[in-house]
Amino acid sequence: MDKRKRRILVIFLVVLAISIPLISIITFVLADNPPYYVRLTYASAEHNDTEMHVTYNTNGAPSTNVVWDTVSHASPGDYPNSAIGVEQYWSNIGKYVHEVNMTDLEANTRYYYRVGCDGVDGGWSAEYSFRSGYEEIFDNFNFVAYGDTRTNDNDREAVLDAISWEIDNNDVRFVLNTGDLVDEEDSVSEWNDHFSDIQECATKAPYMSLTGNHDDGGGFYGVQHYNPHNGYLAGESGYQDTDFSYWYIYANCFFVMLDYDFEYENTAHAHYDWLKGVLQYANDLRDMGMIHWLIVSWHCPPFNSGVGHGEDEGIQDNLCPVLEQYGVDVVFNGHEHIWEREGMIWNGGDDYNKNDVITTDIDNDFPGPVYIVAGGGGAPRTPIFCVLISKPYSVTHKCANSYGLVSVTLDLNTEMRTTLRIRGRDDNHDTFDSGVTLVKTGLSPPSYPPPEITMDHPQEDEVYETENVEVNWTIDATECEGLDRLWIDTDTMIQQEISPSLTEYDLLGLDDGTHWVKLRALGNNGMYATVNHTFHVSTGDPIVWITSSEPDPTNTTQYIVKWDSVEVESVAIKLNNIEIVNGLAASNPDVGYTVTGLTQDFDNSIKVIGSKTGHDNHTDTITIHPYCQSPDIYVENPNDDEIFLSGNVKVDFNVFYDDSGGISRMWMETNKIEKTQIYAFSFTIDSFDHGGNWFNITVEGSNGMYNTTRVNFEYELYKPTVSITSDDFGDDYLDHLNYTLSWSGTYCEECHIWLNDEYYAGPYGSEENDIDITGLVENSDNTIEVVGTSEYGTNRSDTLIFHPYCGCPRVMVVLPVNSTVIKKHQVEFCWSCTHEIYAGGLLHFVIETSTGRSITIEEDIEEYVIKGFPKGEHWIKITAYGKNGHYSVSYAKFTVDPISPLVIIGIIVACIGAVAFSYFAYRYMEDKRAKDLQTEIEEEWGYI
Repeated sequence: MDKRKRRILVIFLVVLAISIPLISIITFVLADNPPYYVRLTYASAEHNDTEMHVTYNTNGAPSTNVVWDTVSHASPGDYPNSAIGVEQYWSNIGKYVHEVNMTDLEANTRYYYRVGCDGVDGGWSAEYSFRSGYEEIFDNFNFVAYGDTRTNDNDREAVLDAISWEIDNNDVRFVLNTGDLVDEEDSVSEWNDHFSDIQECATKAPYMSLTGNHDDGGGFYGVQHYNPHNGYLAGESGYQDTDFSYWYIYANCFFVMLDYDFEYENTAHAHYDWLKGVLQYANDLRDMGMIHWLIVSWHCPPFNSGVGHGEDEGIQDNLCPVLEQYGVDVVFNGHEHIWEREGMIWNGGDDYNKNDVITTDIDNDFPGPVYIVAGGGGAPRTPIFCVLISKPYSVTHKCANSYGLVSVTLDLNTEMRTTLRIRGRDDNHDTFDSGVTLVKTGLSPPSYPPPEITMDHPQEDEVYETENVEVNWTIDATECEGLDRLWIDTDTMIQQEISPSLTEYDLLGLDDGTHWVKLRALGNNGMYATVNHTFHVSTGDPIVWITSSEPDPTNTTQYIVKWDSVEVESVAIKLNNIEIVNGLAASNPDVGYTVTGLTQDFDNSIKVIGSKTGHDNHTDTITIHPYCQSPDIYVENPNDDEIFLSGNVKVDFNVFYDDSGGISRMWMETNKIEKTQIYAFSFTIDSFDHGGNWFNITVEGSNGMYNTTRVNFEYELYKPTVSITSDDFGDDYLDHLNYTLSWSGTYCEECHIWLNDEYYAGPYGSEENDIDITGLVENSDNTIEVVGTSEYGTNRSDTLIFHPYCGCPRVMVVLPVNSTVIKKHQVEFCWSCTHEIYAGGLLHFVIETSTGRSITIEEDIEEYVIKGFPKGEHWIKITAYGKNGHYSVSYAKFTVDPISPLVIIGIIVACIGAVAFSYFAYRYMEDKRAKDLQTEIEEEWGYI
């Protein structure tokens, strides 16, 4: 290949190398910018039934839009509703953040939506859907609470898959995250991973989060999250960059979310003024019946058994009493990477209730919140050995991927109560902690009555010999200003909204068996009513159903089963899949059949089987569990025969009641206090006899069986005490070998002195002053003990450690070595020091030089540079001062003889000459090589 072709090839390759990335950049710039990282949050505090906020990112779309409808559409242009939002580029995350609200939504309605914009630089998202919130408080719902989703991608995704399943199958309405979304708050890639992973959940249910210690600072959280703007800096400039506390309401629950930078340990701070105002507002709403539950969440738990981070005593002492004061029901935390359910805790953990069901009247607040640590969202789990010792108020803990499923129910028709149940679930959405259920009773009927629904057909438990059943009803809406909306729901179809003017609906093609139908009506005053009927269809096949109910926990091993049927010729009964009787009457709803021989403490399956010649049998089943054991009582403290010397006696105990069906009642009794009913797993004894005392704990199980345990303990009511009153001198490092001792005591007949575990002197009275103790060992801890004796009980003593510091530090100059010649005007000095422990430690060093300088050096420095020494002989003196006032000195002599300037100039000239010689030698060799090459070419080609 000749030189010209080679040049053309080189130019082509260079152009190709430049054009490929250039084309990619141009394509990226001119391509559309489809939205990504789409996520929902509640737009406001109190309108979450009619509004929804959506946030998303692009690489530069020019505008922000959302379109929505109650039905799905193939194209963004087909949606009848739209809204325009705002967009802003944030350099710290390198992308645009888009914010937009959907408004005027219908409550409890499925909506379909897309976000994006048209145009060359635009693009649209895929279609997503969500269900709007409930109107007012009159509905049941679920939500998920969890946190600490950082670091482990696989674990985080496994938990999110389970939560996505809950949203789809368990009607979860929103997700609450307690913080630590990422590991490094300023890592853009970690934030990208977080938003990418949560998108499947966050596009179909609002994702309400707060900051943890890993999310705090740097401004990365604030620019990417939109929460209700009602924190303690609401309305101020830069609010969303610095204040991430907020509150919101969903149905009958009031949620308060606290930022990691909340001033938890300073109740005088303005943050607490804001919090107390919010909690008071929640209490006002609760007094008016507009909410029932008050839930607070922040990152670091005040109570837990893990030692990864442990408990936050500052929050225990400051925030928790405020929560108790305002009647907070539940607290969700994270930070410790476990699932741990505490009991209901108050008084700093001194009092607690670990029952699985806790009930109060709506007019009486619970004494404290139930605390939940839900830190199993994906962060490195706290090792199991770090939580083997549970705190007395801890109910259950699990070191696994986990989250809390919270179910809120409301009954304003019959029982007039509301419940809140919290269960622990793993990443397979299986329940590992059956949880706690809080119950509030005595709710008042709504001030504005709901519609009155009467379902005339089908009747409850009626049997219909046709596959087509007509539903008829009447609704009286005169007291609720008319009927606004109406829904019908059955076991054979999903809930459908129908015209409020309808009074009948046909259910067609029903299979033989048991069915149900539910009507739900909304009055113009915003009040709901619901009615539900169960009925049976039989077109010739036998149907049997059990009419007797599952009994309350009992210790009996027999059960009377009752049943009714249609198209049944005879009935057989099986116990645990073994037939025990057959040929019974087809219907026996009154007398029933007594099934005996139930297995104790076991789920017994009783099946009633209806048969008809030529047809398949039909079976109905009930499970009966005879609870035949009394509850087990375990006293955690005090120990049996423990001795107490002062104060009250705190009793903590636990009850294992799985085989007794639960706990009905509990009592305590002591040798000084009559039998008294108690309501928590702890109590305090404040009345004693000198010497032997006892207490009993009696527990009645839900099955009616009792158990009692007794603990004996000793209390020294007139115990001797002794206390050394003379000064221990603290950080005073004294060098004398004697000590003046004083003490005071009570109930001491006499006192004795021991020195270093050997008897020194005595006896003395119960109070003495200025007893000289001599013969102390220098440079050693001397133990001085005063022992008081009494006829009232065990000897008592007090101990003091006195350490005479009688030595001095030893300092030695290391550099310069004695008689060293130094060739410059600045000198580096190094020294070492030993034996400082015998002087109580070092106070400081002092350097003195022959030039008249004196410099004080800190005790942890052992080198120093001093400039400006003239030529000649010099000396240095270093003095080390101990804290006991003793000191030592070290000297060194040296000579300063700097290099002559003429020598330095000569070295520089020599260096310049060497460089010049090297250059000319190089040029000579290059010229010679060129001439040799020219000669070679002439000889080979005959020309130049």
